[in-house]
Amino acid sequence: MHRHNMNITGGSDRIRYFINAGYIDQNSLFNIEGTDNSDPSKYMKRFNERTNLDINLLPNLDAFLNQMVIVKRTNNPPVGTSTIFDGIFKTPATEYGPVTTDNGGVIVSPWNTNSVYGSLNRSGYQRFTETNINVALGLRWGGLDFITKGLSLNGTVGYESRQQSGIFGNQTYARYIRNEDKPNELEFIPYGTWIDSELTLNKGSNYRYFFEFQRIFELRTYLQYST
Repeated sequence: MHRHNMNITGGSDRIRYFINAGYIDQNSLFNIEGTDNSDPSKYMKRFNERTNLDINLLPNLDAFLNQMVIVKRTNNPPVGTSTIFDGIFKTPATEYGPVTTDNGGVIVSPWNTNSVYGSLNRSGYQRFTETNINVALGLRWGGLDFITKGLSLNGTVGYESRQQSGIFGNQTYARYIRNEDKPNELEFIPYGTWIDSELTLNKGSNYRYFFEFQRIFELRTYLQYST
């Protein structure tokens, strides 16, 4: 896993800013090969950026902008990690190898037709992209002492969006078992009706947007005494 982070701060008497940016690249525990048209490697890549900006417009009027963006992409084989480990634990220690034939066919056994290798490398992939955006723009007017001391008015306009999209690739693979009619040879023959199918792709997406406006009156009171 690689993690990178950067912070920038600065400003003047009237303007102050803070900027943060980060990137994470996380790979899988498994060594996945895939095929020419399918990449089932397991990874997560995320970029995030945040900006806070404060501006003093007038002696009693301040403005602020808070903004955040997160973009995340994940890629996975079509089976979960628990299913993969379950298949590994169910594989007998006496299971003969290799996992593929000389021409690349996936080897299985009659009592376990779902090969871990085939599930990881020959079943397709799932890829998701998610984008989150949050923006808040506001003003604070503190010059309302003529009404009552300590009174201020805050106004905020907010925007939030979330977008998710996915690509789902599915395919099947042919199974081969050892030819028991030739016990002295390591020969494999097709098993069942499975075939090496073409990769089929499906796409899906959803979007959500939110707008919000807040107006807040704030009263600050002060207690003074003397002896």
